[in-house]
Amino acid sequence: MSDPSKVHADLVKAAKKITEHWPGPDGCPICRVHNCEARATARRFLDEHAGSAPAPIVRDQR
Repeated sequence: MSDPSKVHADLVKAAKKITEHWPGPDGCPICRVHNCEARATARRFLDEHAGSAPAPIVRDQR
């Protein structure tokens, strides 16, 4: 079973990749291509987890 905090962190990272690599008229502002692999990979990751229940944030209780 996956650690919910790790799953949550991975989902946040994937969402940030999509926004950072969102294409403009000239393609991806970071990769400088129209078919950005970073955005496509992040989108696939989010699509795979779309049916999952949201992962709660688990904080250390020290």
